[in-house]
Amino acid sequence: MPERLLERVIRVATDPGELVLDAYAGSGTTGAVAHKLGRRWVMIEQGDHCETLIRSRMARVVTGTDPGGITSSTGWTGGGAFRYWTLSGQ
Repeated sequence: MPERLLERVIRVATDPGELVLDAYAGSGTTGAVAHKLGRRWVMIEQGDHCETLIRSRMARVVTGTDPGGITSSTGWTGGGAFRYWTLSGQ
């Protein structure tokens, strides 16, 4: 889903500081947009792409090196942080 569409949905449904949940994170677009808009977020996903795609994407968002989507229109230059957890199969 394009970042601009998610921006519209998140702006209508939440205020800055509120929590956005994406239970099927996929490529991490919802979390990236929520972060750039000053919302807190929780993403849930399983599989290797959590480590290879989502984690690295969110690191670029935080450092301000994610040039795509709504980055320029929101004036996003980076900031914040995130935590990453994995569940053991035991």
